[in-house]
Order: sequence, then C-alpha cells, then structure tokens
Amino acid sequence: MPPYSLEVQPLLDVPDLVRNLCLRLHIHLGEAHFEREIRSDDGWVERSANSFTELRRQGVGVSSTEFVDQLGVLGPDCHIAHGIYMSAKDRALLRARGTSVALCPRSNEIIGLDAPPIAAYLREGNQVSVGTDSLSSSSSLDLLEDVAVLYRLAREQGYNDRDLHFRLLKAATLGGAGSLGLRAGKLRAGQLAVGATADLAFFDVQSVEELVEAGAGTCRRTIVAGKGLYRA
Repeated sequence: MPPYSLEVQPLLDVPDLVRNLCLRLHIHLGEAHFEREIRSDDGWVERSANSFTELRRQGVGVSSTEFVDQLGVLGPDCHIAHGIYMSAKDRALLRARGTSVALCPRSNEIIGLDAPPIAAYLREGNQVSVGTDSLSSSSSLDLLEDVAVLYRLAREQGYNDRDLHFRLLKAATLGGAGSLGLRAGKLRAGQLAVGATADLAFFDVQSVEELVEAGAGTCRRTIVAGKGLYRA
C-alpha cells in the first residue's frame, strides 16, 4: 500500500509486527506525483497529523519517503516499489537505510506516470531491482521487457557508461534477490555460486547486450531449486 492511503498508526504498527516475526517489509513509495517533495520543511515532524494526506492538506512539502522514514518503515529489511518521484535527498535516504527499490517501468508507462530516475539510481549507487507490478498494470510478466525499457530510459537520461548492460542484468538477478532478502544465507539466490539455490534460466541470445535490449520472449528453459519447470 502507498503511504498516502494509510494513516500513521498502521505505518507504526505493521513494521514492528513484521520485524517481530522476522519477516520483510514492502511498500509502494514515490509512485504518485502527490508524493514528491514540494519544498524543504524541517519542522514538519512537530506537526500533528494522522496521515501523509493530512500533512499535504496542511501545506507541508515533505516527501512521502521522508515521512515513512520518520515512522521507522525504511531499513535493510524493506524494499519499495516504483520510486519514481524521488529527489536526490530521497535517494540518499534509501541508500542510508539500505533500502532497495524495485523499478516497474512498463507499469509506470501504462498507468501514465513519469519514468523512474534509473540513471540517477545507478550513478549514485542505490540498490535497484526490476519488477513488473503484476498483470493488473503490465501486459506480461516477462521481466526482460522491463529490463529493455530501463535500458532505453537510462540512455535517454544520459547514462552513457559501458557497464549499463551488466548493471541491469545484475538488477534483474542479484538485485531482485537482495530486495527479497535472498542475497545471502541458506536460500540465497540470484547468483551462480557454491551453495546458492539452483535457480536457472536459459535464453536464446548471443550476448548480454542482446539479452538486456531484446531478451523478452527468448527464455527456453527454467530450473527452480534444481527442478526443471519449463522447456520451450
């Protein structure tokens, strides 16, 4: 749920409940233009408000990212979806808390939202992963369609480094595992390493560049936890 649809109390209670159960947190954040920072407002914490929406009605210009952080939502055990309307200060806050962001660019385009600042996330060193946001707002669950869109957006936003293909492949694999808390431990995934879960996908492409830019629909086989689930 996005922070503007919840009051303060659930945003205080749910993180405590989840963490007491040793589970992870996930929230949509920076998805709506309404959530962006309008202006710096250092005194907003002292205001009495039951929700982010109420703060906005009071004329407070703080971003939803600062708002949920003040309530203790963000942390290394939390990942957010979308992260579109994020200022440099918001992105720095995510890095400081160890919170990753799952980017869903096709969903954003279909709904009519702006593009996520993928180039800034990459340049500044944020933890990023790739998502589809489900069939409710995407035409398919093929993750590589979103990877291709992120490649295009990064180039359009001025990211010209030669490592872009590899960084987006990492976001789609190890980045996703990191967002889900599966980067380390007995059930670690998203990596080819001794002891990691045998989750494999095979694609009919000639290079990493082709996989990133035009890999959608090329999967020929998948293996999950060592068991073959799909073969074209």
